[in-house]
Amino acid sequence: MDAKFLQPDGFAFDTFERLPGRKIRYGYVTPEQPKAILVVLQGLSEFVEKYYEIAHWALDHNMAFYALDWMGQGGSARYIE
Repeated sequence: MDAKFLQPDGFAFDTFERLPGRKIRYGYVTPEQPKAILVVLQGLSEFVEKYYEIAHWALDHNMAFYALDWMGQGGSARYIE
Protein backbone atom coordinates (compact mmCIF):
# COMPACT_ATOMS: atom_id res chain seq x y z
CA MET A 1 0.00 0.00 0.00
CA ASP A 2 1.21 3.52 -0.80
CA ALA A 3 2.64 5.22 2.32
CA LYS A 4 0.39 8.26 1.87
CA PHE A 5 -2.60 6.08 2.82
CA LEU A 6 -0.99 4.87 6.06
CA GLN A 7 -1.17 6.57 9.45
CA PRO A 8 1.38 9.42 9.58
CA ASP A 9 4.13 9.33 12.21
CA GLY A 10 2.98 11.14 15.34
CA PHE A 11 -0.75 10.70 14.56
CA ALA A 12 -2.83 10.29 17.73
CA PHE A 13 -6.44 9.64 18.70
CA ASP A 14 -8.35 11.03 21.67
CA THR A 15 -11.97 11.48 22.77
CA PHE A 16 -14.22 13.99 24.46
CA GLU A 17 -17.70 13.52 25.90
CA ARG A 18 -20.60 15.06 24.03
CA LEU A 19 -23.13 13.81 26.58
CA PRO A 20 -22.48 11.64 29.63
CA GLY A 21 -21.23 8.30 28.31
CA ARG A 22 -21.28 9.47 24.65
CA LYS A 23 -17.69 9.87 23.49
CA ILE A 24 -16.63 11.51 20.25
CA ARG A 25 -13.31 10.28 18.82
CA TYR A 26 -10.93 12.56 16.95
CA GLY A 27 -7.51 12.16 15.43
CA TYR A 28 -4.73 14.67 14.97
CA VAL A 29 -1.13 15.25 14.07
CA THR A 30 0.78 18.48 14.59
CA PRO A 31 4.22 19.60 13.41
CA GLU A 32 6.40 21.50 15.91
CA GLN A 33 5.59 24.98 14.58
CA PRO A 34 2.45 24.73 12.41
CA LYS A 35 1.65 27.69 10.19
CA ALA A 36 -2.05 26.72 10.08
CA ILE A 37 -4.55 24.19 11.40
CA LEU A 38 -6.60 22.11 8.98
CA VAL A 39 -9.84 20.74 10.46
CA VAL A 40 -11.70 18.09 8.45
CA LEU A 41 -15.41 17.75 9.24
CA GLN A 42 -16.31 14.97 6.85
CA GLY A 43 -19.78 13.70 5.99
CA LEU A 44 -21.74 10.96 7.67
CA SER A 45 -20.55 7.36 7.22
CA GLU A 46 -16.95 8.63 7.05
CA PHE A 47 -14.15 7.98 9.55
CA VAL A 48 -10.83 9.60 10.41
CA GLU A 49 -8.66 6.86 8.89
CA LYS A 50 -9.97 7.66 5.39
CA TYR A 51 -8.19 11.02 5.60
CA TYR A 52 -4.60 9.94 6.22
CA GLU A 53 -3.65 11.13 2.73
CA ILE A 54 -4.82 14.65 3.60
CA ALA A 55 -3.00 14.44 6.95
CA HIS A 56 0.24 13.67 5.08
CA TRP A 57 -0.42 16.60 2.73
CA ALA A 58 -1.02 18.93 5.69
CA LEU A 59 2.23 17.85 7.35
CA ASP A 60 4.11 18.32 4.06
CA HIS A 61 2.81 21.92 4.10
CA ASN A 62 3.63 22.48 7.79
CA MET A 63 -0.01 22.40 8.92
CA ALA A 64 -1.63 20.66 11.86
CA PHE A 65 -4.42 18.23 10.94
CA TYR A 66 -7.53 17.39 13.00
CA ALA A 67 -10.54 15.23 12.06
CA LEU A 68 -13.37 13.69 14.06
CA ASP A 69 -15.79 10.83 13.82
CA TRP A 70 -19.32 12.20 14.12
CA MET A 71 -21.65 10.63 16.68
CA GLY A 72 -22.56 7.15 15.45
CA GLN A 73 -19.62 7.01 13.01
CA GLY A 74 -16.16 5.41 13.13
CA GLY A 75 -14.80 5.15 16.67
CA SER A 76 -17.38 7.48 18.25
CA ALA A 77 -20.27 6.32 20.43
CA ARG A 78 -23.48 5.08 18.83
CA TYR A 79 -26.92 6.61 19.32
CA ILE A 80 -28.41 3.19 20.09
CA GLU A 81 -26.50 0.65 22.18
